[in-house]
Amino acid sequence: GDENKILYVPGVVSQAFKFRGNSFESNIVVKDSEVNLNLGHEINFYTKTSKDDFSIEAWINAEKFESGTIVSKTYSNENGYELSLTGEGEISFYMGSSNSVYSNSVIVTTIDKSFNDGEWHHLVLTYDVPEVTSGCPQTSSFFKIYVDGDLRKTTSPPGKDRYCDGSSYNNEKVRIGSTATGNYFEGFIDEVSFYGQALLSSKVN
Repeated sequence: GDENKILYVPGVVSQAFKFRGNSFESNIVVKDSEVNLNLGHEINFYTKTSKDDFSIEAWINAEKFESGTIVSKTYSNENGYELSLTGEGEISFYMGSSNSVYSNSVIVTTIDKSFNDGEWHHLVLTYDVPEVTSGCPQTSSFFKIYVDGDLRKTTSPPGKDRYCDGSSYNNEKVRIGSTATGNYFEGFIDEVSFYGQALLSSKVN
C-alpha cells in the first residue's frame, strides 16, 4: 500500500492510522515476520492442517455510510478472510475456503446497530473450536463478533465435509484498510491484533 497517504493520529491505545477511503487508495501491507512473531505461526487460519482457535481484534472510528475493509488476507472474496464495515455501518467477517469438491464461505454480520457514528468502537472476532479426540468438530464450533465488549453475533461454520477438507490458505499479505483489490476504509483504525486462541468474553470486556 501507499503509506504516504495515511495520517498518523492519537488513538485509543496508542498511535492510530487515519485512512482516507477509495479516493486515496491507502492501506498498510503487513510484513509476514511482524505478524508471525506475535502468533508463533503463519497468519493463515482454517487450513487443512490446522483448524485451531483464533481471534482478531481492532479499534475503529468511522462516520460515513461507506463499506470499508478493516483487516484482510484474501483476494476478491476467495480463500481467506476479511473483517469489514458494511455500508450500513454493520461489522462483518467473511471467511472463504475451498477444495476440489466444495467451495464455501461463512459470513458473520451484526444487524442490530450501526457503528459508523464517529465514535471509537472495540471489535473482536473469535473462532472457537471444541477439543475432539477424533474426527472433525462441526456444529459446536462458532464464529463470534463482540463490539464494545458485547456479543453481537454468533454463527456456526460450514458443514462437516466442507469443514474437514476445506482450506482458506492463500499467499496474499495481511492488509489493514483494504483487501488486495480495494474496498478502502475511510476513518481511523488502531491496535489491530491477532491471537492464536479464541479470546474469552472476560478478556474481551
